[in-house]
Amino acid sequence: MSCIFLSHIEKDLPVMLDIAQGLEAAGYRTWYFERDVLAGTSYLIQITHALENCDAIVLIASPNACISDQVTKEVIGGFERGKLFFPVLINMKPPELKECQPEWRHALGGTAMIVAEPEGLSLSIARIIDGLKAKGIQPEASMVEKTPISGRTKDSDLSPRLSTHGERKHVTVMFSDLSGYTAMNEKLDPEEVKEIMDTIFGKISQVVVKYEGFIEKFVGDAVMAIFGVPKTHEDDPVRAIRAAREIHNLVKEISPTLSKKIGRPLYMHTGINTGLVVAKDIDFEKGTHGVLGDTINVASRISGLAKTDEIIVGIETYHQAEGYFNFEKLDSTKVKGKEEPIQIYKVSSPKEALSKTHRLSGLRAELIGRRVEMDRLKEAVENLKQGKPSIFSIIGEAGTGKSRLIEEFRKSLDLNAIQWREGHSYGYSQNIPYFPLIDLLSRAWQIKEGEPPDQTRQKMERGAQTTLGERKDLIPYIGNLYSLSYQEMDQVSPEQWKIKFHEAIKLILANLCKHSPTIICIEDLHWADPSSVELLRNILMDLKYPVIFLCIYRPSFSLFTSHQAGSMKSYHEIRLLQLSPTDAQSMVESLLKTKTIPKQLQMFVRDKAEGNPFYLEEVINSLIEADTLIKDKDSWKLTRTLTEKDIPSTVQGVISARLDRLERETKRILQEASVIGRAFLYEILKRISDLKEYIDKSLINLERLDLIKTISLQPELEYIFKHALTQEVVYNGLLLKERRLIHEKIGLVMEELLHDHLPEFYETLAYHYSQSDNFQKAYEYLKLSGDKAAKNYANNEAIRFYKEAIRMLDAQPEGVENKKEKLATFIQMMMRLTMLSYPEGSLAIIQNAEKVAQELGDDEGLLQIYGSLSYYHTFAGNPSLGLEYAEKCFNSAEKIKNFGLMAQSAGQVCFAYWTSGDVAKVVDIGSKAIHLLEENHLEKDFFGMGYSAYSHICSNYGGSLGYMGRFKEATDVLEKGLRNAGEVDDKMEMGFAHMYHSIVAQLAGYEDDTIIHAQQAIKILEEAEISVAAETAWFMLGGGYYLLGDYEKAIDAGEKSLSLAKENGMPFLLSWSYWFLGMTFWTSGDLRRAKECADEALKISQECNSKPCEGMTRVLLGCMVGEKAPTIIEEAQRQIRYGISILEDCKIKGWSAVGYLHLGEFLAKADRKEEALENLRKAETLYQEMEVCPQSHWLTRTKDAIVRLR
Repeated sequence: MSCIFLSHIEKDLPVMLDIAQGLEAAGYRTWYFERDVLAGTSYLIQITHALENCDAIVLIASPNACISDQVTKEVIGGFERGKLFFPVLINMKPPELKECQPEWRHALGGTAMIVAEPEGLSLSIARIIDGLKAKGIQPEASMVEKTPISGRTKDSDLSPRLSTHGERKHVTVMFSDLSGYTAMNEKLDPEEVKEIMDTIFGKISQVVVKYEGFIEKFVGDAVMAIFGVPKTHEDDPVRAIRAAREIHNLVKEISPTLSKKIGRPLYMHTGINTGLVVAKDIDFEKGTHGVLGDTINVASRISGLAKTDEIIVGIETYHQAEGYFNFEKLDSTKVKGKEEPIQIYKVSSPKEALSKTHRLSGLRAELIGRRVEMDRLKEAVENLKQGKPSIFSIIGEAGTGKSRLIEEFRKSLDLNAIQWREGHSYGYSQNIPYFPLIDLLSRAWQIKEGEPPDQTRQKMERGAQTTLGERKDLIPYIGNLYSLSYQEMDQVSPEQWKIKFHEAIKLILANLCKHSPTIICIEDLHWADPSSVELLRNILMDLKYPVIFLCIYRPSFSLFTSHQAGSMKSYHEIRLLQLSPTDAQSMVESLLKTKTIPKQLQMFVRDKAEGNPFYLEEVINSLIEADTLIKDKDSWKLTRTLTEKDIPSTVQGVISARLDRLERETKRILQEASVIGRAFLYEILKRISDLKEYIDKSLINLERLDLIKTISLQPELEYIFKHALTQEVVYNGLLLKERRLIHEKIGLVMEELLHDHLPEFYETLAYHYSQSDNFQKAYEYLKLSGDKAAKNYANNEAIRFYKEAIRMLDAQPEGVENKKEKLATFIQMMMRLTMLSYPEGSLAIIQNAEKVAQELGDDEGLLQIYGSLSYYHTFAGNPSLGLEYAEKCFNSAEKIKNFGLMAQSAGQVCFAYWTSGDVAKVVDIGSKAIHLLEENHLEKDFFGMGYSAYSHICSNYGGSLGYMGRFKEATDVLEKGLRNAGEVDDKMEMGFAHMYHSIVAQLAGYEDDTIIHAQQAIKILEEAEISVAAETAWFMLGGGYYLLGDYEKAIDAGEKSLSLAKENGMPFLLSWSYWFLGMTFWTSGDLRRAKECADEALKISQECNSKPCEGMTRVLLGCMVGEKAPTIIEEAQRQIRYGISILEDCKIKGWSAVGYLHLGEFLAKADRKEEALENLRKAETLYQEMEVCPQSHWLTRTKDAIVRLR
């Protein structure tokens, strides 16, 4: 990666930042003191290291710089290393430079000078970039831009087609206030206070810059810093806390010199919060990002809760940093602007043993899907015991479980017999030379962060003496790593230091491994500095002692070339891939400790986490923490529908960090692609993009970075985001206004490109326009999508589209045409609501439709709505109100001679009478309606209702004939209706016809026909997503099994029927389900459950005026009373006879016959033979009158009972 060293003095910092930002915007990496020199290592070593590794030096030459010893050393050091110079002269001319700094002459001899223009640095930066490219120093495609304290890229420097309106980002906000500021103002002169505050704020700025944060503002005694703008890092919360701790410490160091003057010590107190903000109008010239959002307000409130020297954080910050710091959980606290109390935590101290497995709290799964990898590591341990070394590169994308694998591997070891040593790299340590080795040695020698220098020296020297043996002369070279001074090092050149330091490290590691079998683990090598990688590579390629080296890194990094790896016999690679769908499911089950996972959660995890263990674990835990996924006894349930908002910020941080490494143009093109969808056509992207000339190059780069992949070359070039979560995070980063504009552009382009086969893309067009401000187009395509779904019986989808279509109409000015479109959509939706048994919220929809029809004065529309209200109230258990609406509709339709409405309302009238048991009325009306439709050849007309009126009336008419015992007529009518429904492909009426066939067959006692027709009804209705009448089909299936004597299957079907009736909220069907279960439990000998079901059936049937069910339930209860107490014969007989009388009043001959059969059987058990025979003969006579076949279950059972009595 091309790196440019920026040499300057502190007073020229603003100029340097301008140049740095300009170079970084062009794709170059920069190095400068204020940001890149970090604590823990000698700054001279770090500067030397940077000079060695840079490609060129930009020298900011000003009069003050010319007299700086440090800048002079940097110029000479760069010259000695043969580096290219680009001098930028500030407030001076080339002759003045040569005159005031003769020591630079040799280094800069012959070098062209760039004189900064008074109006700005844009031209100077352009000349530097041109010069770099001329020398073959090219920018990197996926450069990470550094974030200066106050970078100064102007909007004019950005591509005019790139958005400068900002984006939505998850960031960490830090508010840090100075305690003692008031006392300082009281005791000191204002000028002195300003000088002190400038010093403190200057040091604070350096700390924030070091961790790549951004100072949003200084206000009085407070600083607001943001981590994650403009570039996200996956460890921004950790960086913020580390920065806060350093700020607190530096103020405590300054405090003693001031406390005597002001009469009290100075301290900081800090609040930190992580969450979503809108980062608007990036303008480094003004020193602001215009960051807005509740996250900032909460951070400020938390800061107010912090006491002297306390760092308090919010829950998101805590979750993302709990592996790095110890926290104390504080009481939930109410803060201004939040309805609910917020949970806060106090930072206590850094963890001695950091956890890279992300989450310490919440649920954790077992290690899933890594058995093969674990076996390979355990095999290496056995080889180690035999003196054989091994080197493992464990490679995997973020979240694939590298650290977890190592954690579980370590747990499996006997650490009394095996020595474990480890060192880590971190995102914020990339510019610290040899940081992973410092970390490894500090852990081995128990050197803790923040210890006094004397203590650090003591521990370091003790540890070094033990491991260096006789080579005590190498101790100062190790000491330099810890910024410890040794007089003998003053004359050592950088080259000599490097040679000796490498020798010392190699010797230390070799001696560490002599005492016992040793494993050395270096984590996150992708964040290691080049010097560490170079040294580690040299050590491993010449490894001669028994040890296991575990090198953990992401695929973007490579420790060895393929040639180097091939030449090392002890080298192995373990590549961790995403979990398979089976393993991912097992991980969810392990997390939740159950195999019963809510279906929606399964799909969400499958589609979003896609087998990434970290994503999966974070999604599950964040849902639990938000009370979206809750424990319900021994299972889990979701409290609401899951959306893209349920992507945890921890996951967003990991993904956003990758995205923010992209060039501006590439990131913008990826954002445009994300609006198209997870899969996107090249041609659509090209037509909507503002950056057409960058598309091909950007897509190649994005494929190389493994963010997208090609899924089709022909007939159209098509790409897909490799991970669904990546697409969603990219999309969610766009401002809502920008999303809407891009969505509309996509819709317009799709209409143009796909005009020949638009119906295939109605749903996609509906989505894009509904996310734009083009509400009319959105309505049109949503309505078309709803009609398409309705035609395919995707009823839930149809309702969803229709609801969205109405929402789009609501967003437009209200007028007559708008209301007409709304009413038409409501009417289409109402039929789908009927098919789904009127789910929750249906009545409000119908009432809204009624209001619109009344406002329009649309009488025909009102009649259709009354028809829907008729069905709604009948289903809801109020058939009298349902009948009232149906008759109102029928009478009005008859007056205006509207055959469609007459046919529709005739069906509704029939259904209302059917549920209440007035089957004679159904037969009368049904026969007339069928004749009218046949006479006018309207059998196949849907009349705009979405179903065949003819087949619908045939079902009610045929079913009622069956109730009256006219089985042959019933079968003929039902066959006509079924045949017609098949011819017009009406799935709902085909299902209804089979269901009524099943009812008639069950009444006649034909078990095979009952089962066959019930199964057909269930199959058709389920495939067509029609829940209405499915309950009846299931209990009729149970009825068939009842006739067969298979009570176990009968009960299963009955319970399914009961479950559906409860789910659909249909009381009159619920009563029948309870009756059937009661009947089956009684027959199978389970009197307790039979009584419970029968009691429920009676209560519900009376509430909803279902006379047939009430009659059959009274028969059943009477039989059970006598069964439990044979002495109470009369009471039982009265109950049974009352039930039969209800059935006879309703002219339901079929059930009346069953009633007499039960009464006869009951009296026979009571040993009242004459009365029993009398009732059994009544049943036999009725079955003979109904002309049932001799094989009828009911007739056979009746005759057998008579024979037994004789």
